[in-house]
Amino acid sequence: MGKIYSVGMTKNSFDVAPGHGRTPFYVDAKHDGDNIDDQNYRLNELTGLYYLWKNEHDVGYKGLEHYRRAIWDCGNTHLLEPDEIEDLLNTHDVILTDNYVFFPGTMNRYCLPKDDPIRHIERMNERWNGFGDFYWDWICTHKPSENSWCNMAIAREDVFNSYCEMCFDLVLNLKQPAGTNRFFAYCSEKLWSPWADFKGYKVYHGRIIVYSEKPKDAGY
Repeated sequence: MGKIYSVGMTKNSFDVAPGHGRTPFYVDAKHDGDNIDDQNYRLNELTGLYYLWKNEHDVGYKGLEHYRRAIWDCGNTHLLEPDEIEDLLNTHDVILTDNYVFFPGTMNRYCLPKDDPIRHIERMNERWNGFGDFYWDWICTHKPSENSWCNMAIAREDVFNSYCEMCFDLVLNLKQPAGTNRFFAYCSEKLWSPWADFKGYKVYHGRIIVYSEKPKDAGY
């Protein structure tokens, strides 16, 4: 069982999906069912994350990777296969990557609202009993190796759904801050690690592998 979406565009080459239990999800295509296709211009891979949350049920576990990025084992020797994922999730709640690096200036450029930064944190606190302060402390103090990358995660279905409920409550109900076209997409890229810690989930830290560079005409 389990459902992992490999998210990208129809023009991308999906290097990891065939034969490894990954399902391509095209963010520039129209989808039946509950979707936020019209929001992709500002939400990046969150379009696929939302669709997976709302339309795949009773699958055991859910996961999201990118068309050119996948989660490998902690020893960096192989792509995590479905049977191995099931075994890991018998003893862990969520599988995350462990080698995210934010380049200098990225946090200020993309992840902090320019008009009212305090209000964003207050909103998290109102909805999630102090998670805003916890998140703020996490992104300011934790080492890069402790942050997962780009909403890539594989989790038990209940854990995955809990994350999505939190994430999209913020993403879809908060006003887009001025001067940040994809603020919520970039901000959410650092949500999984602090959220898992905040909830007390047991995490398996895999590695992230980049299979290819994005095409010059990918549009992002």
